[in-house]
Amino acid sequence: MKKSLFVLILLTSSFSIGFSQQTKEDIQREQAQLRKDLAELNSNLSEIRSSRKKSLTELYLVQRKIKTREALVENIQSEIVVLNKDIVGNVETIKKYLKKLDTLKTKYAQSLAFAYKNRNNYNQLNFIFSASSFNDAIKRITYLKSYRSYREAQVADIKVVQEILHRKVEDLTSSKKQKSTALTNQTTEIGTLQLDEKEKDQSVADLKSREGEINSEISEKNKRRRKLQNNLDRIIQQEIASARAEAAKKEKERRERIARERAAEEERLRQIAAQKAADEAAEAARKEKERKEALAAADAARQAAKTAAEEQAKREALDKLKKQQEEERLADQKRIADAKKKEQEAAAAVQAAINRNPTSSASTPLSKDDEIRSKRSASVLESTSEGLAESIDFERGKRHLPWPSGGMVTTEFGTHPIPGTKVQDQNNGVDLNPPVGSPVRSVANGTVTGVIDDEGTGDYTIIIRHGKYFTSYSNIRSPKVKKGSEVKGNTVIGNAGQAFDGSGGFISFTISNERNTFLNPRDWLR
Repeated sequence: MKKSLFVLILLTSSFSIGFSQQTKEDIQREQAQLRKDLAELNSNLSEIRSSRKKSLTELYLVQRKIKTREALVENIQSEIVVLNKDIVGNVETIKKYLKKLDTLKTKYAQSLAFAYKNRNNYNQLNFIFSASSFNDAIKRITYLKSYRSYREAQVADIKVVQEILHRKVEDLTSSKKQKSTALTNQTTEIGTLQLDEKEKDQSVADLKSREGEINSEISEKNKRRRKLQNNLDRIIQQEIASARAEAAKKEKERRERIARERAAEEERLRQIAAQKAADEAAEAARKEKERKEALAAADAARQAAKTAAEEQAKREALDKLKKQQEEERLADQKRIADAKKKEQEAAAAVQAAINRNPTSSASTPLSKDDEIRSKRSASVLESTSEGLAESIDFERGKRHLPWPSGGMVTTEFGTHPIPGTKVQDQNNGVDLNPPVGSPVRSVANGTVTGVIDDEGTGDYTIIIRHGKYFTSYSNIRSPKVKKGSEVKGNTVIGNAGQAFDGSGGFISFTISNERNTFLNPRDWLR
């Protein structure tokens, strides 16, 4: 035991190098909190022991008390390091100011000796009147005045240094007293730590003597935890199935909307093409009518010609007109054909784009939620805006979520072996010991997805979904919510029930994700 304590002191000495960066006030605040935690642990242990039944909870609390006291010893060591630093600093400062004070006193003594030798007023007057000029006399008077001021300043400096020395000596005395108190406290806490170790050994011995009973207790806990895990898995799968059905419904609606938009676009393009074809046909008919009218007019003019020359000229003019009109007709036909070809190509390009991506619309930009989802791992439980918002809100609260109830943590997250035995306890969350009947609250906004009766015991497990995260609250009496209830953070959802071993109030709290992977609540709660 002594060897282990020696190692502990060495460790705390080495750790204190890192902690020495803390201020003395920080260390003292931490020390006060550790002492408060120890007092609360002792109080809880007293309550549990009053049941006269050794339990795993007692062992867990004793182990926590040892860790807390080790932290307290380490904290006191840090305080001693800071105090040593203060003491060394004050000693050096006192030495520096003592040296400065000696120098000031020596100089002041020299000034007094000089003043004593020249104390006769006649000497001072002789010094002034022996000046070579009026200006020189003024300078000598000024010199005498400044010399007097210099001696007064010397006295003031000596008093200031003496005051600083007085304060530093008081600080040094205070630091030494604090160090003495800290050393006494450290010795006391190390002695108490030895008693805590013995207490733990006794608890382990008692539990080893009841190993079969403890195994049964752990088996019962594991049975409850497996039931909780199965219920969580069932609820998560239901939520996933529901989310998938909702997502499929929305996807079907989206596809139908896109199909309607595509059909409307195709109809619009068909109508544009038909209208253009009709316009071009009307234009061609008009020009053909004008051509025939021009031919008829030319023919009439030809028939009216009286001479062969006129006939020949009119014939040539008619031929030229026919040729020109034919060229215009061919040019119009080519222009119409080119325009129709371009229209067909444009319609084909639109159709090809639609065919390449039949489930999305290129003209529809991503929504804000879709932009957020594109930067996160895909989760069907975030397919709705509400689910996405709840997930993000839950994640933003990490390390700042409120505790679901009062009381202390009696069992931490993870595996807890019992020393000297093959027995180990597995906890998927944290266990708390609030007073029986005290309120239990939701840690974040969400939707109640399950209120499950624990085999007719009158206690319930409440499961709340927060987007793709789930929290569970077990051993709850008088639930205040029901399945489908919308809750806010700090909403009272029920009251704490009695512990299985009758040692007081008890609730079990877990956090899990959509894969039913349990997360350490310590990483999420403040």
